[in-house]
Amino acid sequence: MSIPSDKLKPNLIKAIEAFTLPPRFAVVRVITEEGESYGDITLESHVETQMACTRDMASFFIGKDANRISVVQDFLSHDFYSNSPVQRSMAAGVETALWDILGKNLGVPINQLFGGLLHPNGLPYYRWVGGDVPNPDTAVEMALNVIKESNVCALKLNACPVMGPIDVHGGIQHATTVAKALHEALPSNVSVAYDGHGRLKPATARKFIDAIRPYNPLFVEEPVEPAYEHELPFIRQAAGGVSIATGERMFGAPDFFRLAANRGVDIFQPDMVHVGGLTNLKRIAAIAESAGLAVAPHCPLSAIAFMGIYQTMVTSRSGFLLECADGIHYNDAAAQELGENPWLFYVKNKEIFNLDDDGLMAPPTGPGLGIEFDTDALQRGSKIPIKWERKSHYLKTGLLARS
Repeated sequence: MSIPSDKLKPNLIKAIEAFTLPPRFAVVRVITEEGESYGDITLESHVETQMACTRDMASFFIGKDANRISVVQDFLSHDFYSNSPVQRSMAAGVETALWDILGKNLGVPINQLFGGLLHPNGLPYYRWVGGDVPNPDTAVEMALNVIKESNVCALKLNACPVMGPIDVHGGIQHATTVAKALHEALPSNVSVAYDGHGRLKPATARKFIDAIRPYNPLFVEEPVEPAYEHELPFIRQAAGGVSIATGERMFGAPDFFRLAANRGVDIFQPDMVHVGGLTNLKRIAAIAESAGLAVAPHCPLSAIAFMGIYQTMVTSRSGFLLECADGIHYNDAAAQELGENPWLFYVKNKEIFNLDDDGLMAPPTGPGLGIEFDTDALQRGSKIPIKWERKSHYLKTGLLARS
């Protein structure tokens, strides 16, 4: 394919604006001489921080050539505190918009700019069920409904209630009951992953994994929070073949290189937004492939972020599964206020997210991200205040727990 030279003439960035979208997202609008697009800059619970960061840092990008997307890497090298998820999330949103603009100007999807599809039939994604603390009856009901409506081949739920360093109040037994109920009720072709969400400590993580092993979990995510990363090799060794996943609170490729070198995980879960964009996600996926590991990116964020991840991972041999936030419990209040799906209300071509009989989402044929934005809906959404707050969880002793 030859590209007309005028398609790659300098395309200067004119402005970068930030706004919020329900239920809990912060988004940038990048305006260039040859078009505009959007990127997700969300850092959960900190949307106002992300808005302020964008105002502070936008001047670095104004006047730069939007076709030279490595300007985002320039920013990450230039900013002294760019290892922070605040700066990296802002940079990821700018980069996502720039890739979309370039793809649309050239008339090709982003995956083509990354070398083309390695997964020509697409990739599967999983959906969330169970709410904040699942219980057996409602988790099974929700799971069966999601499977029926979406055709997913995998689900994920919070693994357990919060608990102390040693479980003395039946949290692991509760989690085991949920896992057993799902294992017995769901079709055999649907897998279930369990998210520790930092609620476990090393001892409880080992005990939890041992308890749910008979129910064949797809993987256990973040069995311990990053402070206990040094325990992951021992947890994985004791897991008896249960795959261990982590990475949503790691912000650079060196963090994932260290994980691979320490043999602490089977699955990387970088958050494309928090690691600084599609280019950095691609680098992390290359580390995984070199180490024989898998990548299932973290993404409880917008459809914009999801499509950036999708376009990247269909070009990676390490990609095998994506996270879709459609229907996640964080979105419930916004769904009631909007009267429509808060994950898709600004997307015109919603059909691109449909799954086939094998649970695969086919690669969209449209250029760039593949999203057709409803700009009127985006404007309407930007006027709705963000009300989402992270919920606090307490142990029975009254101790505020990590979760």
